[in-house]
Amino acid sequence: MEFFQSEERTEAEDAAIKFYRALERIGVELYDIHIDEPCARCVGASKERGIRVALGDLGVDDVRKYADIIERLTKAAKL
Repeated sequence: MEFFQSEERTEAEDAAIKFYRALERIGVELYDIHIDEPCARCVGASKERGIRVALGDLGVDDVRKYADIIERLTKAAKL
């Protein structure tokens, strides 16, 4: 895979770092978060095309742990 750099990638990196740090503050650790090259045919839940921020592979135990953390926080915040 060839490395690509653009303003869009820089913006994606900034957003990914902010997201990572926010999750890290609540106890969620993403070990394999990364930026994927633009993909014309790739569409996620947001229907947004282009550069993707991939959260990496999460084990089932991690997903349960992180879901519990997020549920506790949203209940405490009454969201």
